[in-house]
Amino acid sequence: MTLQDSPFHFIEFDEVDSTSGFLKTELKAGNLSGYNLCTTLNQTGGYGQRGREWVHSGSSLAFSLSIPFELPIHLYTFLSSSIALLLRDCLAQNSSESFQVKWPNDVFVPGGKVAGSLLELTTAQATKQTYLVIGVGVNLSEIKDKQNKFKAGWVSDLNRERFLIDFSSAIYALFSKAENSLNFKLEEWLKHDFFSPNQPVIVYHSDHSKVGLYKGLTPSAEVQVEIEGYVETYQSGAVSIRPITSEQT
Repeated sequence: MTLQDSPFHFIEFDEVDSTSGFLKTELKAGNLSGYNLCTTLNQTGGYGQRGREWVHSGSSLAFSLSIPFELPIHLYTFLSSSIALLLRDCLAQNSSESFQVKWPNDVFVPGGKVAGSLLELTTAQATKQTYLVIGVGVNLSEIKDKQNKFKAGWVSDLNRERFLIDFSSAIYALFSKAENSLNFKLEEWLKHDFFSPNQPVIVYHSDHSKVGLYKGLTPSAEVQVEIEGYVETYQSGAVSIRPITSEQT
């Protein structure tokens, strides 16, 4: 099987500002429809959660997929973490590295963050069809993390084409399921969780932060943190959590 044989319409650029931005613009205008996979050798304006810059080097892998989105919006809450699990699994199938998932949408190797995904919704103006756009970035070589939030890791032995085929096929299979069969694989997450139970963490809101103990995820992929004796529950996108480093203790 090749990328041209997949259920996704394959689009490849030498350079583009953002693969997700391209898909959203074309879907909204009606120039594209259905399932699309857009890749590039060089992404000049990539972005991550909360608009943060995604640092992309020439040897990194940047791509986005679009899927017609027909699911009830309440299922959107656990899709980010479910897709992060698929991303971890497909990376592990095509590399010798050891991968972990960090809530809600990141993948780590022992050296640091190696991949991440971002989910966005867009709607075609003429047909009113809603699409889910999944943007993915994978570090394939050492890079400097400009924001110095996390040490960046990389995977040097990834079979790129096989990985893209496996991941796009897994996404297609996920969204081909009946609505009532979609669920978050909590036990699978626990096997590969970046955090350990009761690990001290910092919970970052938009304008403040709190220190607490990591208590894992709920069956709907919400994160739980014990803060001052009470367990607080947060949905994806509301906060970010990070481990407390030795410099912060």
